Amino acid sequence: AMRMGVAPAKIVGAVRTALAGSKVGNIQNAEAINPVSIVMKLSDAEKVSIADIQQIRITAQGGNSIPIGDLTSVRSV
Repeated sequence: AMRMGVAPAKIVGAVRTALAGSKVGNIQNAEAINPVSIVMKLSDAEKVSIADIQQIRITAQGGNSIPIGDLTSVRSV
């Protein structure tokens, strides 16, 4: 992955975001006391198979987008 300009931590972060979600912001609802979190993640339909996970794209240092499957070995455990 590093040879292609992608740090392993970036891959881990992208997979974690895709599967579990990551908070990317808040939105304030005028009727609510607390802001509502905005969470980014794949829908359940988009994370059905290993092939789906392999297609998650990472932006390398040079700006090109690379599928995770080209950077890692993804398998079921």
